[in-house]
Amino acid sequence: MNVAIDDGSQHPYYVLMTTAQGTEPEDKPGRRLIQYWPYLALAVALLVIPWLAGNTAAAVPVALTCILLGPLALGYVDARQFRYTLSFPILAGVVFMVSRALYYQGAAWIYVVPVVALAWLGTRLGDRHGA
Repeated sequence: MNVAIDDGSQHPYYVLMTTAQGTEPEDKPGRRLIQYWPYLALAVALLVIPWLAGNTAAAVPVALTCILLGPLALGYVDARQFRYTLSFPILAGVVFMVSRALYYQGAAWIYVVPVVALAWLGTRLGDRHGA
C-alpha cells in the first residue's frame, strides 16, 4: 500500500510564498554611511556658512549662493552617488526653515519653496537610474 503524504509543497500559494521570501536580491539597497555626506554638507551650507558670513559685506551673496546653489548641487550629487529620493528635498526644506528661524526675517519663509524645488530638480537631474 502506497500512501502519498501531501505536505502542501505543490500548492500554488505555497510556491508563491517560498519564492517571495527574500530569495532574490533587493532592487534598491540601503545607503552606506559615507553616502550621507550630502546631508551634512547641506546642513553646513544652510546653517554654518551664513553664521560664518555674519555681518560682513559678503553676507547676502553668500546666503543667496548657499540657499540657491547648495540644494541644487548637493541634490545632484546625492542622486548621482545614491539614487533619486524625496528625502533630500524634504530635508532641505526642514533645514532651511531652521536656518530661517536663526538668521533671516520672518518673511523669508517663502524661500522654502525654491529651496525644495531646486533640491528636487538637482535630485532629478542627478538620477542615474531614471526613476
